[in-house]
Amino acid sequence: MMRGSRNLLLAGFLSFGVTLLVGWPARSLQSLLPAGVACSALTGTVWRGHCAQLTVQGLRFGSVDWQLHPSRLLLGSLSATLRLDQPGLMLASKLAIGLTGKVEARDLDLRLALGALPLAAVPADLRGRVVAHFDAVDWRDGGVIALAGRVEASELTRGDRELLRLGSYEVVFDAAPSGPDAPTGRIKDLGGPLEVTGSLQFTRPPGYLLQGLVRSRPEASPTLQRQLEVLGPADAEGRRTFAQEATF
Repeated sequence: MMRGSRNLLLAGFLSFGVTLLVGWPARSLQSLLPAGVACSALTGTVWRGHCAQLTVQGLRFGSVDWQLHPSRLLLGSLSATLRLDQPGLMLASKLAIGLTGKVEARDLDLRLALGALPLAAVPADLRGRVVAHFDAVDWRDGGVIALAGRVEASELTRGDRELLRLGSYEVVFDAAPSGPDAPTGRIKDLGGPLEVTGSLQFTRPPGYLLQGLVRSRPEASPTLQRQLEVLGPADAEGRRTFAQEATF
């Protein structure tokens, strides 16, 4: 009887604790945000809330909605479903952060209009649309350690006065690696003025290495063909090698 009473008492405390947390106002998180991160207005609760305007290091990312999954706390991880919206950018994913600091994103969807955000790794005059879906993205110690999914960049153009049409491309990451090697995806063109094959590898510190082969098709503009000559002499099949490395 005593054991049953203790179990009932413990269940009562747990129920009270969960009820308290579920109703805890989201605005209480404002003071917990790290330096450089701000929300203009936090509404809802800790478990299901809304940030009216997320700003990170001066960059505005629009509104963010989240819903935490309390059951994952029993497994030692903080899990939530997130959605970020602003003109030119949509990001949605299931996110989990473990005790070791590993971040796991599942079913990540991204839609981005290039030029909507000033990204350091992307030329300021590059325009086009990016659509991506990743089954899995794992992040630890400041770098991507596992990646499985597909990215498509379509109708890419570059330039302000003279618009260069660059075509459309895809990058496919077949599976999440289990060893120490950084995730690497295969690149190929989806039609347009350039025929491209290559690879995109994530590097540390957080960055990337882009390399491969490119040659022009008959529809390539004279300006674009001249720019390819900067890469050096072509091989017997008219292909030139390219490589670019940068950090985020």
